[in-house]
Amino acid sequence: MAAGIGQIIEASDYNTIRTKVANVMGIGGVGNGVTADYGYGQQLNSTAVNPADINLEKRKITKAQWDDLRWDIINASIHQLDTIPDLNIVATTDPIKYGSDQPNYQYNTAADTVRTNRYRVATTQSITRLPTAAVTRSTAWSNAVSCQVTMTFATSDQARYFWNSGGVIRFKSSRSGGTSLDQNTAWTRLLTAVGNQDFNNRTATPIGIGVYTLTDAFQTYYENSASSPYSNNKFRLQAKTDVANNSTGTGRIFTFNIQWIDGYVDVGPELPPGDTVDGTLTLNITEIRASGTLLPAGAGNFSITPPNYSVSSISGS
Repeated sequence: MAAGIGQIIEASDYNTIRTKVANVMGIGGVGNGVTADYGYGQQLNSTAVNPADINLEKRKITKAQWDDLRWDIINASIHQLDTIPDLNIVATTDPIKYGSDQPNYQYNTAADTVRTNRYRVATTQSITRLPTAAVTRSTAWSNAVSCQVTMTFATSDQARYFWNSGGVIRFKSSRSGGTSLDQNTAWTRLLTAVGNQDFNNRTATPIGIGVYTLTDAFQTYYENSASSPYSNNKFRLQAKTDVANNSTGTGRIFTFNIQWIDGYVDVGPELPPGDTVDGTLTLNITEIRASGTLLPAGAGNFSITPPNYSVSSISGS
């Protein structure tokens, strides 16, 4: 039974605080009392306390156990905000009781903050890489072209850890060169306006599609159109995974369909190739994933296993 105000806390009180942090920093996942969007997959300092192991004479959690929990909270906070929370260091003589003036209250509040901020990752706690070379197309087209990018994780847990800890796949497209026609200019301006488009688990996409709403059929998560009279020209991003419903985080393969759709029909006096897009179409792919050093010294690194990538050519007509 949990202790009341003024009473010395029990194992269940300590474990409640630890579970909040462990569900974020540890394996998390459905089946551990939380949803799939919990779990960074990192090594924890603390372990759950067995009531039978508590010193019955002193009836308290040890200083070492409190210290381990403090480091777990600190590691989560550094990852999320790049800050070290101001947590009291428990002394060996402290009889930790239940109440707002006690260290366990402070630790519990910090653990709640860790849960609230679980989607966040500080810019200093990630690394950026180009997992593949840019994809280009120099063949003229007039209807629609597309490219597929597939991320394959060894396990669904590795996928969850990647996304939950702040993993991102970023797409950026551009068009350059070619003839000086309004059609080309419209595409150049559209892709410039689109800029970088991220798919991650931290913020909702404009259309509300995220990692855990994916199915095994493509869903559009971003779309933008050119200005009139080229408003039927669209840049579209779609995503799917290898399971029918990824709400429980069982997907490990994520496929993205990048589409350049030219719905404009030339009805004016523009000279050929008035309804054709030429020049060089480029797609850049960027991966951002969590990284960092865990505390205390010697605890290891915040480590996320990246996926393998396969990328098709930009095809179509």
